[in-house]
Amino acid sequence: MIPKDHLVAWEQFALPIHREAIVEIPSEISPVNLFENDLGVEIYGQRFKIIFDREFGQISQYAIDGVDLLTSPAETNFWRAPNDNDLGNGMPARTQIWKNAGTRMRTKAINSTLKNNVAEIILVSEDTLSSTTLLQNILSMVMAQFRSVKK
Repeated sequence: MIPKDHLVAWEQFALPIHREAIVEIPSEISPVNLFENDLGVEIYGQRFKIIFDREFGQISQYAIDGVDLLTSPAETNFWRAPNDNDLGNGMPARTQIWKNAGTRMRTKAINSTLKNNVAEIILVSEDTLSSTTLLQNILSMVMAQFRSVKK
């Protein structure tokens, strides 16, 4: 446990970060394409590519301008670092099943559609140990255009 009077932080301040939202009309941006095969679903456009792995239901590739932004596939995470109260009430031992649940997720169903330049991916995954089912609905439109990346 953390010792009494342990100093965690000593100052707090607001960061000077602000960015105006960019509103885009899907039909007015460069085309989004969707391709499915036995390995997964690929969404791609002029400057980007995203691949969803069919077996694990996770993003396995995320590239902008040919540069991969992931060093390994994304993984679902249900765990958080325990705090002092959690340690005191035995939470880490009681909820241990969730610590590595993301590595056990397997896709039960994947459905992808492309309509009006908006790709939608619906993934249903299941934890092979606890049989917990996870439903993810992923929309990829302006996000997929990566407007936050400067041209």
